[in-house]
Amino acid sequence: MENISINTKSKIEVEENSEGLQKNFLNLFEKEFIERRNEKNNFYRKLPQNERKLEPVFDDIDKPLSFIDRIRERKLEVEKDKEGREKIWVIIDFDDVINKTTTYQRLMGERICSNLGLDKKEYEEMYEESKIKNKENKRVLRVKVLIDKLKEKFPDKKELIDNLFNEDIEYNNFIDQGMKRALLALGGSSNDGRDIRITVLTFGDMEYQKSRVEKTDIDEVVDDIIYTEGSKREVLETLLDREYEKKGVPTPFIITIDDSKEQVEDYSGIGLSNNFVNMHYRNPQGKKSMQESLVGQVVNVTENEQNEAALNFYRVCRGCLDPGTHLSREEVFRMLNDRNINDFYQHRNEYNMGREKIISKIDSEGVKRTIHFSADYEIGLSKGNKIIDKDGLNLDDYFSSVEAIYPAVEKNIKYFKISNGDINRSSDMQFEKIEGGVLKTNLKHIESVVIHDNNLVLPFVNVEEFIKNAE
Repeated sequence: MENISINTKSKIEVEENSEGLQKNFLNLFEKEFIERRNEKNNFYRKLPQNERKLEPVFDDIDKPLSFIDRIRERKLEVEKDKEGREKIWVIIDFDDVINKTTTYQRLMGERICSNLGLDKKEYEEMYEESKIKNKENKRVLRVKVLIDKLKEKFPDKKELIDNLFNEDIEYNNFIDQGMKRALLALGGSSNDGRDIRITVLTFGDMEYQKSRVEKTDIDEVVDDIIYTEGSKREVLETLLDREYEKKGVPTPFIITIDDSKEQVEDYSGIGLSNNFVNMHYRNPQGKKSMQESLVGQVVNVTENEQNEAALNFYRVCRGCLDPGTHLSREEVFRMLNDRNINDFYQHRNEYNMGREKIISKIDSEGVKRTIHFSADYEIGLSKGNKIIDKDGLNLDDYFSSVEAIYPAVEKNIKYFKISNGDINRSSDMQFEKIEGGVLKTNLKHIESVVIHDNNLVLPFVNVEEFIKNAE
């Protein structure tokens, strides 16, 4: 569980039931995250529309169309500072990851067939015939081709067909709100810099993809949007070379997430020997998301329950900020694949990513001694009897003397209105603690005012609660 601090005095309307109060409370935090990401963040200023332009990714005109739309300015002088640089670069797909595109396409097909009196099977055939091969022999849906086919079949309904594709569509209704909140929490975790760069990299017809993306509010939560009709891997490798390697900027930890097995397989061939996670979003509503990829070392995140994939995606991204994850691709995959992602996230600092535990103690002479224990250290082994200081304390004594608190789990979260109109939040915090060398389970009840005089007073939010309850 992670809390992110926020200072705010935003207004909120209250309801009498706990679920309604929670919903309003978390919606308010979402608005604050958006403001913090955009209006309040001067470090990486969001560019006004007149300063944004599509920049070509490739210099070679024979390459498939690929452009980057930079939403936020990048401070080059900071990029060269190893402490202030971007530590993680998240490359996230639009269709069926951020956007529920399969659902959108199904509803559009039903809408077109219903309004035109077109047979569903015939429409699907026209849809497939509108996928034209590009320079790399990839089939790309050309919506203009589809529209022309429909107009050819229904010449007296041309205006209606144009309206079906352009009017009365609320594109934000198809945005995955769990993924949006995960991106907000990742991008809004710091006001002073940008540890995590977030980029949408979407494949498809340039004009069509751009028109759909721009009709959503996704630019409020990401740093760049890249459109390509070619290889996503090649686009990423080109930008890594141009924006990091050639500038002498350390390459960030790369995390890619895509629902398409073809794209996952393409990313697998990237020229990175370490600091890379290739994630496959197994989205049940996605048209092809559940197909198995044919390459190894792929971390699967599946939407078995509401916002589970978004939460695990967030956990992986935050966990990879820890220097202990900066390993070879094989080691990183083993770390994530051999254990539950939540365990990886919760224990990421406890054992320095599974290698050692660090404990300090001040002896009778006032000297602070720091001991590094292996992750599998057990009290009572022969090596634990070695005398290490003038007080006659051995390794076991040091290990037992520190009341190390293990990851906490917050349960029974409730919101309620008290007599003066304030809103309280209560929960039970369950955690494990070493006491005298013995691991014990502890439970602590926490209750605090979160809204006073219709103002938010709690300076933090439980990020997992924030993502999990997105609707």
